[in-house]
Order: sequence, then structure tokens, then C-alpha cells
Amino acid sequence: MTEAIISLIVAILGVFGALITAHVIPFVKAKTTAEQRKQLVATVETLVTAAWQISAALGYGPEQRKAYVIGQLKNLGVDATVPEVNAIIEAAVLTLKNTLFIEFDYD
Repeated sequence: MTEAIISLIVAILGVFGALITAHVIPFVKAKTTAEQRKQLVATVETLVTAAWQISAALGYGPEQRKAYVIGQLKNLGVDATVPEVNAIIEAAVLTLKNTLFIEFDYD
């Protein structure tokens, strides 16, 4: 009898855990992700611009600029997955290149 009750409680806890995982956690993640993503994108854009400027003085190549940006993000305590950070860095670099091209295109 006691084993049946324990099995029932474990099953109920399992269902409860699955419901939380399936519904509550994504809801909370969605609410915080939008604000965090905006802040992350703005921070990465600033760091990419800084890396680009520093590279002119120190002769950094693309890998060194990217390592600088990732290192500064880690120093700031930004916790993001590498693919996510890489995508945001690439977008910021593309935006910067397009901005520089437009600003200095005198044709």
C-alpha cells in the first residue's frame, strides 16, 4: 500500500514538473529575454565599434576583434550562448560596415 502511494506521489510530481517545464519556464523566459536581448544587442554594437576603433591603433585582425568583444562581454557578466553571441556580433559588424560604407561613399 505504501509503495502505491509513493508511486502515485512521484507520478503526480512528475506531471507537475512537466507542466512547469512546458508552460511556466518558457513564459518567464519570454518576458525577460526581450529586454535582455535589447540590452545585449546594444552592448555588442558598442563593443564592436570599440573593437573596430582599437584595431586601427593596435592592428587587430577579425579574430582578435571578436575575441575582444567576447572577452568584454564576459567581463560585464553577460551570460549568453556562443551561437547567440556570434550571431549578434556578426549582425553588429555588418551594420557597422554598412554604416561606414554609406558615410564614406562619395560617388
